[in-house]
Amino acid sequence: MQKHKIPLDASVLDIGTGNGVFLVELAKFGFSNITGIDYSPSAIQLSGNIIEKEGLSNIKLKVEDFLNLSTKLSGFHICIDKGTLDAISLNPDNAVEKRKQYVKSLSRVLKTFNHFMNNVLQLTYLFLNFYDTVM
Repeated sequence: MQKHKIPLDASVLDIGTGNGVFLVELAKFGFSNITGIDYSPSAIQLSGNIIEKEGLSNIKLKVEDFLNLSTKLSGFHICIDKGTLDAISLNPDNAVEKRKQYVKSLSRVLKTFNHFMNNVLQLTYLFLNFYDTVM
């Protein structure tokens, strides 16, 4: 994020935050407007415990299913995904429709012309099939 000169006050959404460790690192780096979401209440509880132990108070956590978002989640400068899209793409149950919904959700939460960062396990698969998925 340094390479792209992202301002430390940019709003950041961590999709599928899990244990929240990435949020902790962002906060320690100096980011001040960060939110983590996960569909699992247990993951959000674990994240909250870790964040509390680290003494951080500027991280927001929400139980959210990224494929079925509440209307309150929007306007982020940056969205980060470390595995949610992979899990959706590899799920044999209606994966194509779920990837389309993922893209719709992503376009809804991101401010126009901003950043999406994804750590994709199957990067070649994504590049070859992403366009077909959304069109």
